[in-house]
Amino acid sequence: MMFQNQLVKSLEDMNFTRDDLSSGCVSGIATIRDEVLDETMMTVVELSADIRAKIFATFLQFLYTGKDAATSVVQ
Repeated sequence: MMFQNQLVKSLEDMNFTRDDLSSGCVSGIATIRDEVLDETMMTVVELSADIRAKIFATFLQFLYTGKDAATSVVQ
């Protein structure tokens, strides 16, 4: 159990900057940027063409549920 708790803690402490996300540091994400559409600010996340199916499914789960699948798997 100690190992699982340490893994969850390390995942929770991970932070990525926008530069990290746009530089290819994060697997599956090509870039992230802000755009204005009809006077509404939106954040656009562009996925890489070579994103792995598991990462894509986890990303979709997060978008639809708000649940962080990476930390819930090890709990």
